[in-house]
Amino acid sequence: RKKKEMPFKASFRHEYWSVDVRYIEKHRLPDVKGPVYLISILENYSRAVLASKISPTQNQWDYLEVLFAAFSSAGVPKAIVSDGGGIFYCKQALDVYAALGIDKKRIEKRQAWQNYIETHFNIVRRMADAKFALASSWEEMIAVHRKWVTDYNSHRHWGHEQRTDGCHSPAQVIG
Repeated sequence: RKKKEMPFKASFRHEYWSVDVRYIEKHRLPDVKGPVYLISILENYSRAVLASKISPTQNQWDYLEVLFAAFSSAGVPKAIVSDGGGIFYCKQALDVYAALGIDKKRIEKRQAWQNYIETHFNIVRRMADAKFALASSWEEMIAVHRKWVTDYNSHRHWGHEQRTDGCHSPAQVIG
C-alpha cells in the first residue's frame, strides 16, 4: 500500500500556516453552556503555534483576532490551510487574504490528516484536556491555555528528530 503524501508539507518557514477550531467539551465554567473553543494557527515548517485563543464563541471576529495576532508576531505566510469552516471563508478573511497576497488552501473533505493542526490538537488532548476540564474560571482556563502553548512550542517534537542542526522543538526551528 502506497503511503499518502502530506499535501501541505512546508519546505521553508511561513510557506503554509494551518488553522482550525477545536471544541473543548469538558470544562467547569459556570457561565458557558456548551463547548469552549480553541482557535489556533500552526506554522507547518516548524510546527510552532503562532497564535491561539480560547473563547466561548467561534465566529469570524475570534478567528480574525487570532489571524492578526499571528501576523503581528510572525509576518505573513504564502498560504493558509484549513477545512471548509465558514469562519475561514468569511468575506472579511477573504479580503485580508487577497490584500496580503495569501493563497487560501483547503484540505479535501473528510481528510483531516491533511491539516497539520490536527496533530497539534491531538497533543492538546494529551497535554491539557485534563487541566481544561478542571478549570472553573476564565482566568484558570486562560492560564492553562497559555502554559500549554508555551510547553508545546518548547518541547521536542518528533517531526524534528532527524534534524542535524540541534533544533528539535518548534520554537528552536522557527527561530
